[in-house]
Amino acid sequence: SAIGYHRSAGSFVVVAAVSPDSVEAAVARLRGELKRFAAAPVSEAEIARHARALRNAVPLQHETPGQVIGNWLLARLYGLPEDQAARTAEEIGRLTSAEVGAATARWLDAERAQIVVVGPAKRIRPQLERLGAATVVAADAPTITVPPRAAATTEAPSEAQLAQGRAVVEKSVVAHGGSSKLRGIKDSTLEGEAVLLSGGKELVGTLRQVRKEPYRMLYQTNFFTNETYQVLNGDHGWMRMSGTAAPSQAELDSAEVQALRFAYASDLPHLLLTAADPKSRVAWRGREPIGGRDADVIEVVSVEIQRFVLFIDADNQRVIGIEQNQAGAGQGWVARRLFRDFRPVNGILWPHYEERQQNGQRIMRLTVRKVALNTGVKDSLFELK
Repeated sequence: SAIGYHRSAGSFVVVAAVSPDSVEAAVARLRGELKRFAAAPVSEAEIARHARALRNAVPLQHETPGQVIGNWLLARLYGLPEDQAARTAEEIGRLTSAEVGAATARWLDAERAQIVVVGPAKRIRPQLERLGAATVVAADAPTITVPPRAAATTEAPSEAQLAQGRAVVEKSVVAHGGSSKLRGIKDSTLEGEAVLLSGGKELVGTLRQVRKEPYRMLYQTNFFTNETYQVLNGDHGWMRMSGTAAPSQAELDSAEVQALRFAYASDLPHLLLTAADPKSRVAWRGREPIGGRDADVIEVVSVEIQRFVLFIDADNQRVIGIEQNQAGAGQGWVARRLFRDFRPVNGILWPHYEERQQNGQRIMRLTVRKVALNTGVKDSLFELK
């Protein structure tokens, strides 16, 4: 089940997968459960237990720039104050059983539920008609076949594509400073201005990333008065959010740690070293225009079976873009990072401007103010405080 929020009211959706012959029984069960949920009293003890869980989850909703801008825009949409993020945890803590019961009784009316079933109409329609009027909508709209983009091509590469991909990567590693300099990075610190973009509005904040070999990273963002720290320390991690009414700190679960490990290895030096690793499968997938430049499209599949695509300028061999997408013909989400303003840092060519896109829409731009390498970052920076 899930709730979709809108300005005046929302949609509460319950989804279930059943065999075609069980549709009538499933609908009856779901309706009965909705009626019970709306009518049954909720104890104060249960409210308190769930309120604690929800309050602890509030910081996790502001971990990434996308989550911050999403919650900020929701507050604007609903006419809530700019500091709603700081108020949320406290307001959840004040919820009472009576308030929750009144809300469910008012909004979760099982008799008004719209029932949508996808499946063989001949077997399902008679069951639905026993419940009320049923309308059949045929799924026979013509489909349009779109050739996959070069960056989304995943079929097995030829020997020629593998050889050309490896050759392009080798030249790019040299263009960015060479493998010895890239491998010589023991720690890096990046600071800059981050601007979140949505609906023509901008939210300006700061960003700081500190990495230290192996797999230690501090990812710090500051928007409004909300400061978020995400820290990776090997095979575990933690996060802290301050500037709210209820500052919190928590250890991360295994999935969140894995996501941070992926983020750790997603800066340009690590991506190039992964592409240069003989154990990685590297394939040339054609060319594509990126920011007015002709770029070689290089698919990289690491030894951990992580896939990403490098866009390498065909003239100067600089990495001008990175893409991650779902396998197949490029359907689903497509995340891109585009680079420019390359400057040397300790002999390594480093981009000082980055634009991030989601499904072709700009969601963030980052202007790097400072890059420092091998400054002797202390291990204590990554320890749980």
